[in-house]
Amino acid sequence: MNRLPDQTISHLQGILGRPNLQGTRYEYVRHIGIGGMSDVHLVYDTRLGREVAMKVLRSEIDSEATKERMLREARILAKLDHSNIVPVYDLGTLGEERVYYTMKFLEGKTLAEYTLENTELLDLLRVFIRVCNAVAHAHSKGVLHRDIKPENIMLLPYGEVMVVDWGIAKAGVESSDEANQNDFKFSSSSFTTSSTTIESTLLGTPSYCAPEIWKSVPDSGTFPPKYTISSDIYSIGATLYYTLTGRPPLVANSFGELQRLSAGHSPPPPRTLQQEIPRPIEAICLKALSASTQHRYTNAEHIARDLQLYLDGYEISAYKENMLERLVRWTKRNAFIVLLLFVYVLVRILLFFFSLL
Repeated sequence: MNRLPDQTISHLQGILGRPNLQGTRYEYVRHIGIGGMSDVHLVYDTRLGREVAMKVLRSEIDSEATKERMLREARILAKLDHSNIVPVYDLGTLGEERVYYTMKFLEGKTLAEYTLENTELLDLLRVFIRVCNAVAHAHSKGVLHRDIKPENIMLLPYGEVMVVDWGIAKAGVESSDEANQNDFKFSSSSFTTSSTTIESTLLGTPSYCAPEIWKSVPDSGTFPPKYTISSDIYSIGATLYYTLTGRPPLVANSFGELQRLSAGHSPPPPRTLQQEIPRPIEAICLKALSASTQHRYTNAEHIARDLQLYLDGYEISAYKENMLERLVRWTKRNAFIVLLLFVYVLVRILLFFFSLL
């Protein structure tokens, strides 16, 4: 049986979405998923003897611009050496110069899925601290994520937490490039209330975008927008809001309605949706969601610190307690001492009572 020419095989694999791995160290296993400009496949690394995820630029959108964007994405990820950020292993090109990179293969649940099954507040806060630490690390390296949301946070079977999908991340803590007229060709028909995404493409997911980004859409007079650490902080706050309440801060049935809500920027306080949310945690969330960038946390590490202080039983920076709340918090933190005092007082009372007999 005659063998098809390599060029024909490469062309057919491109049509089917399967990468041409001839001459590489990788063996194809299966297709995992599809993104905005790439396919993700599970492949076997024959050199290291392990399965890895391979992200490959889709052939139908292969151009010099998309190649450069894919290369930049891989190099940005490679700069980030953190236990809660997926590591990059390899970068190269396949047949017909299709850019690819390999990374750790993740199997688990998104934060959106996890919160449907696990509503234990302390567990959710511990997860969220790791998210904040990962984003803080990226910011310390001059990298903005620009699309932080529950679907981009993965929880793995053995307790690992990963911030994923750095496809629109940008090296440079203030960024307005790539945000041009083509990035803001919104399609209201592609609006969905479940994921609140808009095709083709606001940089970021609308329900998790900061109000200053919304103000910079075309015809607003301040186009293009400037993405900053503060806009990532807002997205962290919006993700925390979802984690606490099961919905994003602003919910709408159309893109236009969401844009109007963002202009007014009045998300209902989390406790109006879930009364059992502690007031300090609500305060952390609302500070990160502040309409004014000056009133938000200055960095993600400060959010993590406030969350950890709450877990450890200390007062946080975002919430001023009254005397009763202070007393209750002290009692919880010093439960053993309180128990000893109670036993001591009880014994003294009993001794006094028996001395009268």
